[in-house]
Amino acid sequence: MTQIVDEIRTLIEVLYDDPEDFLRGPHGIFGSRPPGELMATEEGQLELLRFLRAAAQGVYMPPNEIDRDFKPYTDADIRFIDEHDGRVEDLPFEEGLLAQSQGKGPNDNEPIDKDYTTMNVDPLLDQAITHLEGQIAQLRSLKGSGPEIATVVARTHEVFGDQGVLWLVEHNQALQATPLDLVSQGRSDQVLTLLDQIKYGVCV
Repeated sequence: MTQIVDEIRTLIEVLYDDPEDFLRGPHGIFGSRPPGELMATEEGQLELLRFLRAAAQGVYMPPNEIDRDFKPYTDADIRFIDEHDGRVEDLPFEEGLLAQSQGKGPNDNEPIDKDYTTMNVDPLLDQAITHLEGQIAQLRSLKGSGPEIATVVARTHEVFGDQGVLWLVEHNQALQATPLDLVSQGRSDQVLTLLDQIKYGVCV
C-alpha cells in the first residue's frame, strides 16, 4: 500500500497548492469528509486515488474561480440565431421557441421536411437493430466473467440501478470509448473512476 500512498501524495502535490489543506478540509465529493480520513483504510485510499487520477487526466478538475462563482443561465441569456435570405436575426428565447413550434428549423424560415417514407426510414431501423444486436452479444459475453468485470458490473448497478449494465455498452463521451471496451483492455480503473464521479455528482 506504500506505493498507493506515495502516488496519492504526489498527485495531491501536483494538483493542489496546499496539499495539507486539501487533506484536512471537508470535501463534497467524499460526503463532506476530509480526504485525509480516506487514508485510514485501503478502500478509502483506492477511492481517493481514483478521484485524483481522474483530476490529473482532465476527466475532472476542481472548479476554478469562474466555475465557483458561476450563475445559472436564464431564459433571457438564451438566443436563437435565425438566418434567412442572407439576413441574420437574433431571436429572444420565447420568439425562438415560437418559431420552432410553427415547424421552422433553427436556421431556416421554411417548414422542416416531414416527407418521410418507408424507403428512407427502413435503413435507419435496420441500422439501429444491427447496433442493438451487437450490444446484446456484448452483454451475453459478460456472463461468467471474472472478478474484475463483476466489480464493474456491480458498480454500474449501484450507480444506475437495474438498467445500469446497459451503460457499459454505450459510447461514453467522457471516456471517449465504450466502457466495456476499456474493461476488456484491462483499463477498469478508468471506468470505476467515472462511475464514482457520477455517483458523487461530479460528472453526469
